Amino acid sequence: MTLKTLPSTIDIPVSHYSGCGNDFLLVDNREGGIPELSPECISALCQPEYGADVDGLIIVQHSKSADVAMKFYNCDGSVADM
Repeated sequence: MTLKTLPSTIDIPVSHYSGCGNDFLLVDNREGGIPELSPECISALCQPEYGADVDGLIIVQHSKSADVAMKFYNCDGSVADM
């Protein structure tokens, strides 16, 4: 997926998941190759005109104490309460 809202475009591999009536984009960043995304970038990813019409974004990251760590974001780019 290429984001059109950034000064320069960047390709971010994403997967689309659904569960309990919600749709999410999932980004696998366990290897740390994806830069930190701004709230505006996350919001753009979740909108149909730039990315996908989803309820939020999940970023999967490496964890030293569990199999993975996950960050959840709402479609407006804010951190989701979990």
